[in-house]
Amino acid sequence: MTLKSPAETQAEQSRVAVKIYGEEYVVRGTSSREHILNIAAQVDEKMSQISRRNPSLSTKKLAILTALN
Repeated sequence: MTLKSPAETQAEQSRVAVKIYGEEYVVRGTSSREHILNIAAQVDEKMSQISRRNPSLSTKKLAILTALN
């Protein structure tokens, strides 16, 4: 087994700009750009669904409920 240096690991990471619930984030990870965008879209959609059913929720509570779903 070969260990990668932190510089090698960082070089393999993708940086992807995403928008979730109206906020922009830059996500870094070793997954493909398409995978990161797909996950962000799923989170955004779930937050919107929960928000429509519970319009008085704070963004913090909305994020927690989304994470639990």
